[in-house]
Amino acid sequence: MPTLVAGIHDFTFDKTWMAGTSPAMTQYGAAMTSEPVAIDTDVLVIGTGAAGMYAAIEAARGGARVFMADRSLIGRGGATVMAQMTVAAALGEEVPDAPRHHYDDTIAAGRGLCDEKLARLLCEEAPAAIRELDAWGVGWARKTNQITGSHITATTAPGHDRARCVYVDFINTGPAVSKTLRTVIARNQDIHKAGDICIVDLVADSSGEIAGAVGWHVGGGAAVTIAAKATVLATGGLTRLYRRNSASLNMGGDGYALALRAGAALIDMEFVQFFPIGHLAPRLVGMDPIMWDPFRYKLGGRLLNGRTEEFTSRYGSDEDGRYVLPRDLATYAIIKEVEAGRGSPHGGAYLSFEHCAAADLRAAFGPVIDRLAANAIDLTRMPVEVAPIAHYHMGGVVADAQMQTELPGLFAAGEVVGGANGANRLSGNAITEALVFGRRAGASAAVHAKKIARRTLAAGDTRAALDLMRNGDGARSGPNTAAMIARLQAIMADDVGPFRTGTKLERALGGIAALATELGERPAATNGGFDLQRLEWFDLRNMLTVARAVAQSALQRTESRGAHQREDFPQMLPQWQTHQRVRLAGGALQIVAALLLAVLVFSTAIAQAGELPKRKPGLWELHWYVNDAKLMCIDDATDGKLAAYDPCGLPLDFVLYAPQFTGDLVCEAAVEPGVKATSRSKITFTGDTAYRIEVSTHFEPPLKGEGEYSGGRDGKWMGECPADLQPGDLDIGDEPKFNVLEKLAHD
Repeated sequence: MPTLVAGIHDFTFDKTWMAGTSPAMTQYGAAMTSEPVAIDTDVLVIGTGAAGMYAAIEAARGGARVFMADRSLIGRGGATVMAQMTVAAALGEEVPDAPRHHYDDTIAAGRGLCDEKLARLLCEEAPAAIRELDAWGVGWARKTNQITGSHITATTAPGHDRARCVYVDFINTGPAVSKTLRTVIARNQDIHKAGDICIVDLVADSSGEIAGAVGWHVGGGAAVTIAAKATVLATGGLTRLYRRNSASLNMGGDGYALALRAGAALIDMEFVQFFPIGHLAPRLVGMDPIMWDPFRYKLGGRLLNGRTEEFTSRYGSDEDGRYVLPRDLATYAIIKEVEAGRGSPHGGAYLSFEHCAAADLRAAFGPVIDRLAANAIDLTRMPVEVAPIAHYHMGGVVADAQMQTELPGLFAAGEVVGGANGANRLSGNAITEALVFGRRAGASAAVHAKKIARRTLAAGDTRAALDLMRNGDGARSGPNTAAMIARLQAIMADDVGPFRTGTKLERALGGIAALATELGERPAATNGGFDLQRLEWFDLRNMLTVARAVAQSALQRTESRGAHQREDFPQMLPQWQTHQRVRLAGGALQIVAALLLAVLVFSTAIAQAGELPKRKPGLWELHWYVNDAKLMCIDDATDGKLAAYDPCGLPLDFVLYAPQFTGDLVCEAAVEPGVKATSRSKITFTGDTAYRIEVSTHFEPPLKGEGEYSGGRDGKWMGECPADLQPGDLDIGDEPKFNVLEKLAHD
């Protein structure tokens, strides 16, 4: 097997490889070679947007040899290069600011679901990343005054309490960031790269650690194996699943599918952000469809319906020419106007800058005005039509603050990471997330790589993926994959869009299942290099898996929160302030929300019980067994205002309001990377003042030193409940985050 040790700076599949004359390949056109091209590196980075490029730079800075693989052109695909707007960072140069203020706004936008550690990391490390890019010559817009001299300027954006978003002039932020990172990479001899590589699957070794990946070269068809001591997923989001989207064609959720098949968990998959004013008409060539945001930042802009009436006041906010309406509310307002028959001719709303003078437009956007003129758009004389467009995904792979996933050896960076933004991303945080998480993932991957002397891929580790690529189903012509992608995009746009119902989501899941059956288990036999039908087959393999995760998670979340809006469940409910985790087991998706299980069970019990009983001060005991060893005992006589939580997050204080109910609750949760907890809770009641709860938790692999939730008497910890235990004897270890039922009538 030919081996390449990332010894050349730009790895390319040249004409020899593509023509099949290399010893590693048969004459291409019939079947893939049995001898794939083998690459060996310290750190493999999959995806080369801003997150992937920064991860590569930081890993190399940490002493690692880096190999970057992308199915597109290096540093020119994904979302960053198309993002023409702003980057949020609390520099404090334009106005007084601090990361804690940025963090507060991020948490508020996330509607109670932000992973606070990730959100804090994003906000605290953003200024350093912005200043490093400035030192590299990105060209942030600057101001000069007599007091501070030259400083990076910042503008306001929806959801921020002050001017905090930096940019490169003339809506060139994303391209400038991408170009700067590409330049830094080009100067680093420890970073090697190859484009046109379609990664098929991650590879785990016999111990379960991620050891690299298997893919194929789109241009030549050669199979490729990449052995890596650490792997970074930086593949971006999933907006290609939707008919109208703002990102590149390679944003089909590849990283989510790769992680799922490898055994990692996903989180918050139901939360897809729709940008409310994506360009709709007239035709606009060579410009970002969400380019109108910076125009609104600087110049205002009036949202008008098809009757040229301002309409946002009907939906809770009168903008009056200002830009204050959050994205989810603006999306709602536009869609409802269209549904009411008051939309613009192409099914959206008008965005008008006709109140702005030509000189003001040119002063703000210079050459952009000329590019608009080339598209026959004169903003002083005409409005443009806009409509919601799939723009960003808040969910993704579960990772900690070191960007380590649940799988040893696998790290994540950028939009592929889930949890930091909660239910709704704050404007300006996308590139920030890419930069900060990319830096951290690269640094962590380099540290991990140093612990491994050498990485090799055993034949058994790569066999399944290589067999899938080599052995087609025998047919030269498979299904019409291009048409299938269009059908999937229509399903997602129509039934899993900004506003959802149970009926729509169930219909979507049915359509997704039908497409999966039509796709089959294997691609058609290859027709040689540049086989787009084969590429689309692998695309659909990932897209259908991810679409199912989004739709199923959305169906299970029976509330409206942030970017997830259920018209049949319009309220945001406190019991849903929880994350849903998605896993793949035997080809079936498993979605777990521990708090949800408790709420459903106890809500049902209460509904059956009728009038709620008065809760008398009494005794309840929590007996917690960990891997069959008794851990602790807690009592509570404080009228339900304190509670204990098991590792799955079950709010055990719910039992205090449903004494007629007894039964078992079971849930699973990942308590830290590589460690899973399975918890079973049994509730027993004696009269209306005594409650006994037994929780049995099994950690796999076993943990040592558990005791996070413990009660004590006279300041002493105890495990067994003493025989003479009386109400009020013990002080509880942890208070609940909230009590969903505390508003219900009881004394």
